[in-house]
Amino acid sequence: MRQGRRLLFALLLLVVLAATSGEAYPSQIQERGKALAWTVGGIVIATFPESMKGELNDLSRRFDSHYKKGFPLSALRIEGKGDRWHLSLAGQLLLPLTAQACRFHRSKGKTLAAQWLSNLMEALMRLSPVPHDRPTLGGKTQTEGRVSWYGGNGWQGRRMASGETFDDRQLTAASVDLPFGTLVRLSHPRTGKKVVVRICDRFKGHKGRLLDISLGAAEALGIRRQGVTRLDVEVLGLASRVGGS
Repeated sequence: MRQGRRLLFALLLLVVLAATSGEAYPSQIQERGKALAWTVGGIVIATFPESMKGELNDLSRRFDSHYKKGFPLSALRIEGKGDRWHLSLAGQLLLPLTAQACRFHRSKGKTLAAQWLSNLMEALMRLSPVPHDRPTLGGKTQTEGRVSWYGGNGWQGRRMASGETFDDRQLTAASVDLPFGTLVRLSHPRTGKKVVVRICDRFKGHKGRLLDISLGAAEALGIRRQGVTRLDVEVLGLASRVGGS
């Protein structure tokens, strides 16, 4: 009987330790064929050539260190210009968009930065506790409607309604009433392109628009040349801060 209880206790302890470890250190580097994948909470954020394994292990350790302490999603940012781009976390380099990574994906650094930040925000949303009342648009968490974008020199550096400074490289959006920190996934019904944006600004409802998104988000969706576009919209939830205790 005692031996059985000890075995049961040991098994329970292993389960608790595994769960705690998964929460504190959600980042992993996994082999995917001839590529390496950086995953967070089991979701693939980005893939890289095998030759970058050392850099990716450093990336995973840096991210897990920040996650253990906790950080606001606003601390995740796209930085750079021209051909030099990277993701930063709390003002520190997190993920460089190297020439090697761009060649591997046959894509530009700015494009990859938006894709990977979008993936990362959605992964962190899934790791966050689910609130009892998920924010909605007109009482719905999934809908479709008209979305426009804003940005450029006239907007750069302005103070947004949330108190943050507007930067059109970031994946942000303005809503009439969604709470600040709400994450929303936008999908183009014809091209299949998707991006996750974070609500941190306000706009007055006009001509039936659901959201105004940043220039960076519009470019990720391939709708920069259109003033207003009809998109599928899904409210993922509210996650202003992630990680920590």
